[in-house]
Amino acid sequence: MCHFVDAGFETVELTLEIVHRRTRARAPDVWASLTIRPNPNMVSYEEAAREVLCSAADEHLAALVSALTKRPSTSVDAAVYLRARRARR
Repeated sequence: MCHFVDAGFETVELTLEIVHRRTRARAPDVWASLTIRPNPNMVSYEEAAREVLCSAADEHLAALVSALTKRPSTSVDAAVYLRARRARR
């Protein structure tokens, strides 16, 4: 923050917000996420699993969905807000 003071700001406030969320994924949402391609030049997780695992892919994908929906998961989002007021000249 000393850079802001050096640049002529007289007040500098920094606020940190952290939000923890516990959610349980829904099976249809997890299945949908497995079919999404991260970009047009990449395969989806499902496509990769089917290519590598062949006939075992269905069992693997079902077990993955089950594992991801069995228990709640925790996500953490953090944001930093900086507010500064420049000294009047």
